[in-house]
Amino acid sequence: GFCDVQYVLPKEEAEQVENIIDEDILELFLDNDGTPYATIKINGHLENWTITSRAFKNFITRKKYETSKEAPSNNLIQTLQNIFSAKAMFEGKKHDMYLRTAFRDGIIYIDIGDEEWNIIKITKDKIEIIQEQEVKFKRFRHMQELVFDLDVNVKDIELIFNHIPIIEESDKTLFKSYLPILLIEGIPTAILNVYGPQGSGKSVSLKIIRSLVDPSSLRVLSLARDLKELVQQVSHHYLPFYDNVTE
Repeated sequence: GFCDVQYVLPKEEAEQVENIIDEDILELFLDNDGTPYATIKINGHLENWTITSRAFKNFITRKKYETSKEAPSNNLIQTLQNIFSAKAMFEGKKHDMYLRTAFRDGIIYIDIGDEEWNIIKITKDKIEIIQEQEVKFKRFRHMQELVFDLDVNVKDIELIFNHIPIIEESDKTLFKSYLPILLIEGIPTAILNVYGPQGSGKSVSLKIIRSLVDPSSLRVLSLARDLKELVQQVSHHYLPFYDNVTE
């Protein structure tokens, strides 16, 4: 028959695990779906990753190597992930997790997507860049850094019509309202239906809008036929635009 081989942590390694939690893992917690997460400290800033993610696996692999100067086995890394998952489940709090933007207590938070995990914080009084995790953001590997300029003039939004072919003034007015509303998470938002003949710039327009709000290496998506795949698409992308969708 078969037996389940488990890796048992020696006392010294168990103590090292506690040291990692105390020094570099600031919090183990669950999101509202019960997925275990860790907030970890890397190069002076904080990041949030699922405990099963490649990023977190690489993090604990590096920490174990730094302490023992030996490459840890896959069994050990899996055991550590199981330990951290259990701690998150039975000892951690539950937190709302946000993707790209969050809207809480009248404040807009936007994850820039840079390596330092900086956040744009927008209140009625000012716009600033913060590193403090007043809300917790999650990331996926396809996400890219937001390009922005806080010193632009409000009228500069008109420049977008040099690249997006909207002709009617009434449509331009609606679009200028639609674009910033995309950055306010959790409120009802109109669905943009781009239409026109082949070669009229429909796909390019969608890619431009996405690059302004939720830049990604996957600029437009193909509509998934499988329901599970579709759920994964919309849960991994804040602004999923679909190209060539027919009735």
